[in-house]
Amino acid sequence: MERFNVLLTNKRIEKKLNKAQVANKMGLTPMYYARFENGDLCPTKRNVKQFAEFLDMSEEDVLYIIESSKKSRAI
Repeated sequence: MERFNVLLTNKRIEKKLNKAQVANKMGLTPMYYARFENGDLCPTKRNVKQFAEFLDMSEEDVLYIIESSKKSRAI
């Protein structure tokens, strides 16, 4: 399964957007958004909805990917 940050990066590229544009659409600062794409942060349950909308996925699917990413990082 694709890690969350890779999925996020690929979707941004697919939509032909830069990080600042995505951050603006999501109401985040560009530096804060970049930390998600770099894999430094995973979304919390509070901001999963924003990421789900951007990724065109359900919140449940995004949460599943986030949890899978966390587990693969722990290994």
